[in-house]
Amino acid sequence: MPVKKIDIFKLGGQAIASIKIDSRPIDRFIRALKPGSPLLQTVLQAWGITYMAFIRRRFQNFSRGSGDWPPLAESTIAAKGSEIMLIDLGVLRRALSPGAPGSTFNLLPGAVQVGVGEPVKHPGGAATIADIMLFHQNGDGVPARPILVVPDQGTAAQMMKSAARAIAGFGRRK
Repeated sequence: MPVKKIDIFKLGGQAIASIKIDSRPIDRFIRALKPGSPLLQTVLQAWGITYMAFIRRRFQNFSRGSGDWPPLAESTIAAKGSEIMLIDLGVLRRALSPGAPGSTFNLLPGAVQVGVGEPVKHPGGAATIADIMLFHQNGDGVPARPILVVPDQGTAAQMMKSAARAIAGFGRRK
């Protein structure tokens, strides 16, 4: 960033350097990060995709017992013939992918909303896919098996790297 002017002066016993810079690149960057701006929307979209990939991976691992979800009751295992949790037809798992039936992926000014929210009925009953996810998320009549959670450190680091790449690309544009 080019320095426009440096003034050196004494102020109350201190030697002060007042540095003035050409703030146009910073001003452009600050405008670029305002809600709804293309740069911010690019960052938020990358974050949403990265977060949903984390949730799908976590769901896949936890449903097979490698997380902290409580195990299925013996009666449930006997009834379904499997110890795999929350996967019978794969509907909820698929809904954790952007664009899939039941999936929600919305870019808003300054935020991204992801999860399960479209009003799609689960083929196994009257509840929607979102209803079933929330039953398990909150433990409503079943043991709580949270699906939408704070991202782990690795995912948060990936999200920051994607933001840095978008910002670096923006900084190279004229």
